[in-house]
Amino acid sequence: MNVPEVIIELLSLTSRSNILVSWYPVYIVNGIQFVTCDRDVGLKTQNSGVSVVGMGHENFYGQLQNILKFSNLNDFSIVLFKYRRFKCHARWINTN
Repeated sequence: MNVPEVIIELLSLTSRSNILVSWYPVYIVNGIQFVTCDRDVGLKTQNSGVSVVGMGHENFYGQLQNILKFSNLNDFSIVLFKYRRFKCHARWINTN
């Protein structure tokens, strides 16, 4: 079978055997720190906000709720970010 390697790795996660799920309040990807909103509670600075450019170049904003890492024994893992999304139509107003 000529199946791309990425698909084989994803299929290995769906086998439901030997899957380890880890939850993180903070996770770093490519030098960028992601923080869940639960970790921000009581802190002076808040860092759980995220923004995503959607189709049609609309900006979507949200707050990071959970960070989950799914791993199997083949040393393959995938990290999922769950966030609560807010669609904003903000416009800059020139007050000059």
